[in-house]
Order: sequence, then C-alpha cells, then structure tokens
Amino acid sequence: MADASCLDVKSYLSSGLLDLLAGNRHVDTTIHVNGRTFKCHRVVLCAMSRYFDAMFSSGMLECQAGEVFLHNAQPAAFDLILHFMYGKPIELTADNVGEILEMSSVYQIPALQSKCEKYLAKDLSTSNCLTRWKLSCIYSCSWLGERAWEMVLYNFKELATTEEFLMLCKDDLIRVISDDRLQVENEEEVCKVALHWVEHDVARKEVLHDVFQHLKLPMMSPQYLESLPRSKAYIQENSKVCTLLSKFAHRQRPGLHSSSSMEERGESDNAFRDRSEDVLVMVDGRRQEVVCYSLQRRKLFTLAKFPYFADGKAACVHLGDIFVSGGVSSGLEKRLVRFNTKRNRWDECCTMQEGRSYHNLVSVQDHLYSLSGFLCNDPVSSIECYTSKDNAWIKVGDLAAPVGGLSAAALGDTIYMFGGKRKRHEQETAVFQSFNTRTSTACVLNALPLRTCWSQAIVVDDVIHIFCPNGHVLGFDKSGPPGIVTVSPKLDVSYFSVVHHRGTFLVIQVGDAKYHDEVRVFHPDTGEVQIMHERLPRSLCDSKWMKVVINRQHLKYECSHPTHR
Repeated sequence: MADASCLDVKSYLSSGLLDLLAGNRHVDTTIHVNGRTFKCHRVVLCAMSRYFDAMFSSGMLECQAGEVFLHNAQPAAFDLILHFMYGKPIELTADNVGEILEMSSVYQIPALQSKCEKYLAKDLSTSNCLTRWKLSCIYSCSWLGERAWEMVLYNFKELATTEEFLMLCKDDLIRVISDDRLQVENEEEVCKVALHWVEHDVARKEVLHDVFQHLKLPMMSPQYLESLPRSKAYIQENSKVCTLLSKFAHRQRPGLHSSSSMEERGESDNAFRDRSEDVLVMVDGRRQEVVCYSLQRRKLFTLAKFPYFADGKAACVHLGDIFVSGGVSSGLEKRLVRFNTKRNRWDECCTMQEGRSYHNLVSVQDHLYSLSGFLCNDPVSSIECYTSKDNAWIKVGDLAAPVGGLSAAALGDTIYMFGGKRKRHEQETAVFQSFNTRTSTACVLNALPLRTCWSQAIVVDDVIHIFCPNGHVLGFDKSGPPGIVTVSPKLDVSYFSVVHHRGTFLVIQVGDAKYHDEVRVFHPDTGEVQIMHERLPRSLCDSKWMKVVINRQHLKYECSHPTHR
C-alpha cells in the first residue's frame, strides 16, 4: 500500500521529471514526429514503454545517435503521451481516446493503455459494445474486451437486429453463437438470428454449413429442425445442411453419447452443451437450502442441498465454484465444502486446522484463505491457506490486530481487512490491516475514517468497495488510505450481501422480518440507489448471496414465489 510519504516521493519525482523535460536539461534523445521534435530522456521512455526499451537495447545506429523518427504518429497526441510518461495526468476525450489507445498499443505503454480501456468501459452500452469489442481485439485490450464481450452476450437478442451485428464476419458470428454464456431463451432463437445474418448477404449462403455446424442443433426441437428445409429454399438446396438437420431431428436430447463417439462422427461437444447463466446463489445459514436466482430469466431454482447444519459459516466464490467453511452447531466446525457449479453437487474438502465461525474466506489466485472469526467471545488470530490442488490447509500467519466481524478482499497478493470487533460484544473498531500472502507478513495500516463491523468488501477493477451497515460506502485502491465515497440512507441495513453485476452493486438485505430479501441497486458513478422490484427468498442473518456462472441443465427445479414461503 502507498502511504503519504510514498505519495510525496512520487509527486516530487514526477514534478522533477517534468521540470527537466520543460527545460531540456540532461536530455539525451530527440524524437521526430511528422516535422516536430521532442527532446527527452531515454531512461524515462524505457521505464514506461517496452517499445522504446527494446529499441534502445537493440544497438541500432539511430538509437546510438539519439535520433528517433516516428512516422505513424501525430505530434499533438504524442505530446500528450510523452507528458503522461513523465507523470502528468492525461485528459482523455471521446475525440482523442481512439488515437491515444492505438499509440499506447503500438508503443507498448501498459499504464496508458489501461487508462484508455477504463475510459472506454465507462459508457459501454448495447449501441457500442460490438465496436469496442472489435477495437479491443485489434489492440489486445483484454480488460476492455472481456467487459464488452460480456455485454454482447447478455444483449444478444437486442444486438441481433442491428446493422453492426449483421456486418459481422463469419468467424465473429460463430464466436458469438458458440459461446456457452450467450443469454438466450432457447436455441431456436439463435438459429433464427444466424439465418437472418446469412440472408443479409446472398454470398453468405456459401458458408451456411459452416454456421450450422456451430449451432446447438441437438438442443432444438425435432419439429423446428424438420421445418427449416421446407421454410427456406436455400437450406433445401444445401445437401450438407439437410443431412445435418435430418440427423439431429431424429435424435434424443444429449447425454446418451460419449465424447469419444462424438469425435469419431466429427460432432462438436459444444453442440451438446447447454448454455450457462449468470445467477445469484444463496447458501442458507441454517436450513441447508441452496436457492438460485437467474439474472436473465428472473426465476428462482433449487440446487443441491447443503451438506451440514451450522450458524455463522463463511462462503466465497473461488475458481468458479462456491466454498463454504466453519460455523458453529454443537461446537465449532472445521469443515470445508465445495459446490461444483458444473455438476451441481457438494464435495467434502480437507478440514481446517482450527474451527471458527463468523469468519472470512478470501480467494487469492489459486489459494483460499480463512481468517478472522470468533471462538466464543474472542477473535481468532490465525490465518490458514487452502490449495485445491493439494486439498490441504496450512497455517501461514496471524492477524496483526486480532478482530472478528471484519470484511476482507484482495488486491494482487495482499489481503486488506476493514474494521471488526476485538470482542464479540464490544464496540466496533476502525482498524485497517493487511496480510501479504507472498511474504506471509501482517501489519496494521492507517485507520479507517469510521468505525465499522460486519461490513462487506468487494473488488471491482482494482478498487475495493467497502459497504458498511450504516449506509457508508468506502473506497480503497492502494493510492492512499480508504476514504468515504458516499453515504446513502437507503443502504442502512444490518445484515446484507453485496454482489457486483454489470457495473452496479446489488445490495441484498438478509435476515429481514419480511417475507423476502430486498434488493437495492447501487450505482457507483452517481451514488444513486434504487429498489429492485424483484424479491428474493427470505434468508437468515448469516446467509450469503454470491454470483456465479452455472450450466442451465441444473436449473430445472423452480422454487415457489418467495412471498409464499
């Protein structure tokens, strides 16, 4: 974490470098950009740009002479980029971000490329997500690409009618319809979109078979498959497609065929897989119920029953699955169980070394950390680490300030912890501490701006958002101490879960006296809070809602309406 003194050093360094640049002092390189010259320092260029680092390390004659000519850049844009490399904030606009993104990609300036990606992601919408996804592919912007692609998949039905979608090349269309996360009601809908794409350009009838090979034909009704050649003359004229349709029209739904036999027949395993959905999963604290809410279809489903009874369990999403540990029943539990989202089942894992309740599970890369919690009235200080590969727990350290009821989240290799109580029934604290998982070192950092306990911490885009029960929302990004972002009376709830979904936070009140859990939507950019019309099943105070991706084949058993419970 960067403390105040570190920030001062960065500020002085940046100010000093900009002074050297402005005064042309100690410069050793001249860069020529379309008739304009820039005198600068190669050490700064090399520190910020892999392109210039490689150039000045190559031994080229022009580099030895200190003269570099850039032919594919504009002077005004390069001036902004050069000053950014010296530490001056850059002002991105709709007019210049495209050019600056291109140059940051060409000259391999990761810090600037990341800034451009985040700027372009701020106003992602159905009207621009396809354009920005294609832009991300050109300039290898994985962060922007993932977010734009998610929006493409989530808004498939709306995008499919746009001119931009109809202009997709064959490979891009196939990538869309093949993605298991594509949000659709049924596979017939996907086929209709694909046919509309084919009909948009008569030349595309030549690739009809290629497209049909990537549709999930086994998931469509036999009646629909049989009707296609009769309804479309160009399908009737394509013998390969007709053979494909006939084969699947007379077959049962998948599940009876091994992957090896499919490979022998040249059939794609993708064709037999159901789509996946973004869902909210609630693991009930005491009733051993697992409820799933489809964010796309807005329906409730029941998943495999939770395997043990206990209060005060901890839960988190790790490697795409849900892990739950500890709690208290007749005594402190040491159990760890894993919900396999691909198979809809709970598996037992290795037990923790020390039982604990009302604690935290934090996912850090390939490892899972159990920390904090209470042993009766006293906090648990030990930190344990679990590795799925070895199915083993080891103790890796202790909290610098033992407290229970804290919230925790990781940035890189470091777990940051916020607030908590020194005793179960004492006043909450403002302690802010960290644990470095690489060095196994713990330390207390500067205090939080308020006392808090039972808060919820969640990471989005390298920023930890800390939601407090009194409605305060804090933000922390390693550039300085946590600060208050907003205060909203609509978020003033005692027990809740927080889930990030498509740029907003869903704050789900649990343990309410009503017949349902209420959902508040918090918009981080504006601080606005809205109450969702949806009502989720009533849960208990120690229940946890989490967002995962689950295969649609497991969403078979619908729950009754929450108000009927």
